[in-house]
Amino acid sequence: MIAVPNHRFAHWIKFADGMSVRLRCDRDALDAWWSNVLARHARLAASEHQDGLRRVEMM
Repeated sequence: MIAVPNHRFAHWIKFADGMSVRLRCDRDALDAWWSNVLARHARLAASEHQDGLRRVEMM
């Protein structure tokens, strides 16, 4: 996590090539963002696991 002043945020977006998320500066916003990251990771891991099981079943 990197704190970027509002007046520099456009420069940061360009530097990071768009790979950034802007959050409110409070704990609730951080917790909500992190919960979403974990949920996406869990869905991806479950999907990869299912794909692996399908490949084994096909053999």
